[in-house]
Amino acid sequence: MEKGLNQPALLSGLFSARAARVLGALAATSVSDYLSGLLIGAEVATFSERYRASRVVLVGEHSLSVRYQQAMAARGLAVSRCSGEAAFLSGIARMIDGQD
Repeated sequence: MEKGLNQPALLSGLFSARAARVLGALAATSVSDYLSGLLIGAEVATFSERYRASRVVLVGEHSLSVRYQQAMAARGLAVSRCSGEAAFLSGIARMIDGQD
């Protein structure tokens, strides 16, 4: 993830993963995690300045939202997580409360 946050040229990061795999520096079982971290880091790097003054709430699957939270925290963003189910139930409860 650090490479994605600190490396503006995403394409070269993708090719470095391939080279690391070919040279044996990256295990086949680690390629998916490496690429995921690279892409998340690059994505967060592109929007981190825009949301620096905001509090970001991540809604989604636990393991993916944890990765985004780590990347955002590394960029100094205030971030919290909420499961999709909890967000849905909270929204439904607010809708019901509003129908009094």
